[in-house]
Amino acid sequence: KAAIRFPVGSSARIIAVISDLDGTILAHFRQEDSLTDAVDVAAGRLRARATRVVLAAEAALVRFDPWVRSLAIPARVEALALAADDAFAAFPARSLGPGFAVAAPDASGRLLVAEGIEPSNRGDPLDPAPNARAQARLEEWARSIVPPPLRGAPVAVVARGAHAALYPCDGLPLVGPHPGRAACLLAAGFGGREETDGWLAGAAVAEIVVEGRSSIEGTALWSPRRML
Repeated sequence: KAAIRFPVGSSARIIAVISDLDGTILAHFRQEDSLTDAVDVAAGRLRARATRVVLAAEAALVRFDPWVRSLAIPARVEALALAADDAFAAFPARSLGPGFAVAAPDASGRLLVAEGIEPSNRGDPLDPAPNARAQARLEEWARSIVPPPLRGAPVAVVARGAHAALYPCDGLPLVGPHPGRAACLLAAGFGGREETDGWLAGAAVAEIVVEGRSSIEGTALWSPRRML
């Protein structure tokens, strides 16, 4: 429920309610100065609408969903960035074999290098901490491909990181109704392409919740039911 707020430009004050799919209220929070007559209305509306849950945990899904675990592989992605240099401005994107390592400059002039690692290699693929051996190999490769003026020069590594990506067996994301769980939608398995496919998946899931299907071209191919 809405109210006119003064002064003009003031932010909204809301009542937030969280429930499970059975309509059991798990949390209820009212912001100061929000409408008091909406306290019971918000909970009632939620009970009527608590018909969907969206699983968008990406690689972590394999820890609690057997169906996803049987059809998708979590893999580590190690990454680092070399300090910005003018020599990287015209640096062409490089690859050290399919799915192994890639390098490309970013908008700030740094050289970004990333490597995908099979889940059986170098420990838990869901561990967020950078792996020392993988980072050392990545850094060695990065320094071997920098432009000639920088080879042998002390170019600093300014950032390191790691994350887990989920790779379905056919290479396509899992977006749509979960085949094994009623009232559950999946939005996962982007294989490191969250920046390009994630927004599209969000729009598709929203349409599925409201309309029962997605009208976005191409997203029908992402339906998890294709795996049946």
